Amino acid sequence: MAINSATNPTLPPRTKGSLPRVDGPLKVTGAAKYSSDYNLPGMLYAVPVCATIASGTIADLDTSRAQSMPGVKAICHRGNFGKLFRAAPPSGFSGILDEKRPPFEDDTIRYYGQYVAAVVALTFEQAIAAANAVKVSYKATSLNVTTHFKESEVTNKPTVDSTAATRYRLCIRSHQNRPDLRHSH
Repeated sequence: MAINSATNPTLPPRTKGSLPRVDGPLKVTGAAKYSSDYNLPGMLYAVPVCATIASGTIADLDTSRAQSMPGVKAICHRGNFGKLFRAAPPSGFSGILDEKRPPFEDDTIRYYGQYVAAVVALTFEQAIAAANAVKVSYKATSLNVTTHFKESEVTNKPTVDSTAATRYRLCIRSHQNRPDLRHSH
């Protein structure tokens, strides 16, 4: 026997009305709990240091000022982070792997916002401050971009990579207080 709104009147109909938002009243009154509302004993916070160029290599990564800041426990980057290996996807996997190379694999910058380091600290505010104190120098290279496409390469379906968009927003927020990284738009 199928369970649906005809057999169980407490279920909302699939084609009419809206689903009840159990969390709605909690969210609009400010009483909802989010993952960032929980503080566990010994919990640490990580904030990425993101590339501010779209193509090139890291010439220098200076973490000395950030390392000496209060609450900083670690600054992970290519120079002090062991090699990571990506596990092969299971047989029949049809999902999307957002980042095909492991983090901090090399000094090559492939896109704006790429993680070049990650600061780990006792509080989120300390992690942000230390991430902003990391100084990265780059050797920029020209972008591998073309503006001329063959007709067979053009599609009518735009695609949005929400994971990349989220990563971009996080990097923008983590750099918003750094005057040397502000862009005039």
